[in-house]
Amino acid sequence: MTGKQHDYRDWETLLSPFGSSSVFGFAYMASVNRYVAVGASGKLATSSDALTWTLRTSSFGTTAINDVYSNGTVFVAVGDLGKVATSSNGLTWGQLPAQLRRRYSGGLS
Repeated sequence: MTGKQHDYRDWETLLSPFGSSSVFGFAYMASVNRYVAVGASGKLATSSDALTWTLRTSSFGTTAINDVYSNGTVFVAVGDLGKVATSSNGLTWGQLPAQLRRRYSGGLS
């Protein structure tokens, strides 16, 4: 989210909707043609082209979102405090119940 490259030599700076907050992970799901980026302070952004990003409301509040993954049908985001959320489209997110969170608390791989 900080740059793009046209010819593998010259980079163009892009503005990040995260401001000064760190970006921790990216995922793409072809079935909805959407990229998702996650990061510090519960920030989550989406894009259909990886160039123009829209900051979205996440279900993490201000809790850091450490990573995001897609298996092609669902996005899974994991954050601090054992928070885990899923989305079928990258736009609307729901937190998993506490009893399911332990399964993902180690992160995604």
